[in-house]
Amino acid sequence: MSEAKFTPGPWTFDGGYHSPPNLEVRSSNKTICVLENPKGGDLNEIIPNACLIAVAPDLYNALMAITFAAEMEGLPGMPGNVGRAWKIVIDRCNEVLSKAKGEKVINDLS
Repeated sequence: MSEAKFTPGPWTFDGGYHSPPNLEVRSSNKTICVLENPKGGDLNEIIPNACLIAVAPDLYNALMAITFAAEMEGLPGMPGNVGRAWKIVIDRCNEVLSKAKGEKVINDLS
């Protein structure tokens, strides 16, 4: 797998002091994205979206740690259902990590 090319975390979001109020997800030195909140927009949806985007680097690192630890312990090679289950988990983690790195087209994963 290639190296990640996205802006390293941590990412945070602010309450957005734009007009209309938007939420801005930022790294320490730049804007990652702005979630638009048109007048009358549902903040109950926009705020959780901003939280999910802001935690993306942490989720990426967690998937990397899970994959590394499971492979180091040989969990996917265990006999029976346990090994098969870990292989599914590791394969899915690797698919998502590839997607995050831009190696897979966004729509490739369902």
